[in-house]
Amino acid sequence: MQMSIQDILTSLLAERRDIDVRKLPSQGLFYPEDLRLSIRKAEFWDILEYESNIDRTNILKSLECIKSVVERCAILNPPYVYGHLRSVDITFIYLAIVKFTNGRDIMVRYDDRMGVQRQVAFGPETFNYFDFSPFMKHYNPESREMVINGYRFSFPAIGVENSLARHIANSKDASRFKNIAFDFLFFVSGRHGLEDHEVENLIQIFNHDLDAAEREKVSAIIANFAGIVSYSLRVDGVKVEIKSNINLENIWHT
Repeated sequence: MQMSIQDILTSLLAERRDIDVRKLPSQGLFYPEDLRLSIRKAEFWDILEYESNIDRTNILKSLECIKSVVERCAILNPPYVYGHLRSVDITFIYLAIVKFTNGRDIMVRYDDRMGVQRQVAFGPETFNYFDFSPFMKHYNPESREMVINGYRFSFPAIGVENSLARHIANSKDASRFKNIAFDFLFFVSGRHGLEDHEVENLIQIFNHDLDAAEREKVSAIIANFAGIVSYSLRVDGVKVEIKSNINLENIWHT
């Protein structure tokens, strides 16, 4: 029997799941209000490539594997693209894709207050979200950023981080970046990519043009939000670190 257009659309939509950006680690604060995010199930070739390249001993390589799956399986409404996603949200989105694809929870082991080993499911219901409330007085809902001490702070878009990585990789002398601070990544709100000359200008400004007092302000602003990077869960008042409790190599089969 031939499928109707409605049947095809229904089938396609069944393979997608909407993600509420307000339940990502960034809590949607730094995304445009009209940005919408969905995920699709990973396909066989997505998983095969991931498992062929994942290396838990190499953090950067592992992150590239995770980013590759998210880039293929994340769907954003135009004009938004993968590069608009905030880097701090990428692993969370990846785990949502794994869960959606496998059709089962990702379980994290932990010891309760009595020392008994238990398991808890990873998800928005158990995620230990960063408390933005002390900083909301600095939040500009129109520009979607925190304005602190004259600086416009936001978490870097993955496209901006990729622009920096590409710039360094293409440099004739990558060693010159060894002692460079890349704090500017947090102060290019609204951008999802940078040109090479923009990267160089920002390196110059944040490493050489700002005086010591201003560089200290910049570092202090970033330090306020450092806790968001370390993913954890909270169950029955117990904080559960997940970094060492999820097997990234076998995650598609556990």
